[in-house]
Amino acid sequence: MGKEGIALHPETAPGYARIKKSVAGGLEELRVLSEKREWGESDRRQAAALLNAVARRAFNAFKRDIARKFDPVDLQKKNAGRSIENVEKTVERFKSEYGHVPPVIEDSTGEIEVNCAANSILLTMLFSELGGDKTGVFDTRTHIIPAVKLGGTTYVLDYHNHVLPRALTFREYIQALARDYRLKGRKMRGIARDVAKEFGLKKTGVTPASLAPAFRYYGGASTSRAVAHYNLGVTFDLLGDRERAEMQYLRAIEINPYAADAMHELGDIHEKRGNLEEAENWFRRSLQIQPNAVETQKRLKKLLTKKLLFASQRP
Repeated sequence: MGKEGIALHPETAPGYARIKKSVAGGLEELRVLSEKREWGESDRRQAAALLNAVARRAFNAFKRDIARKFDPVDLQKKNAGRSIENVEKTVERFKSEYGHVPPVIEDSTGEIEVNCAANSILLTMLFSELGGDKTGVFDTRTHIIPAVKLGGTTYVLDYHNHVLPRALTFREYIQALARDYRLKGRKMRGIARDVAKEFGLKKTGVTPASLAPAFRYYGGASTSRAVAHYNLGVTFDLLGDRERAEMQYLRAIEINPYAADAMHELGDIHEKRGNLEEAENWFRRSLQIQPNAVETQKRLKKLLTKKLLFASQRP
């Protein structure tokens, strides 16, 4: 593959330049609002409405842009996306257009999926223009959402909620997740159920208080792009190329040193290679960051049992 890593200035890449232009008016309003020293309730209502309006318009523009330029039909033949060569070509094309690796490449078709990772990368890039440390992400092991801090309030911009008239605060978002977990047909039920499974919440009860610790906040516009490298690593893993997968997981950790999911996958790779000490190291590092991650707990326990068995068999 060509030069690894994200572009130094992805916001100047042609794809993002087009999207930024389409929401320039809303971004300017938010910039003016963000510079106010004192905020009232009307300012918070305006910020929440503007954030969601800009997020919705930008996300939909991103979806259309990717569909036009990376339609899987262009692959010409069925399952062309399953080849390493095809994935590499898609990565290079995407990087030239948007300045970083694709958010998610579906391994069976080669299609670029526009979901939570794409939404987070796009919006952290856009809202970083508000200046300072106003942007970041909340990340679990199964979902990532962009966050913007304005006027002393943290708003989250899950793409599932772009249809709402305003952005939700983090507290409101967690409350919505807990509610959707209990009700069939709710749009965020799948997210809530995945989080509950990943962190063993079914035993303790799925409530806003139990969901909140599963979401780790990472500040900065670049942290969301670590997820793109992690997802690319997963694609290579599924295609059987562990070396390329490992390279992407390491790149994710380089960008975000707290990328616990990438550490878990590196533990898996090293265990399959028979490097049990290295595998244990990565699993333990992952658990230092997310100690309640059920799958990593199970993998580390099995690994330690395996090490004891090997030790007992030595002459």
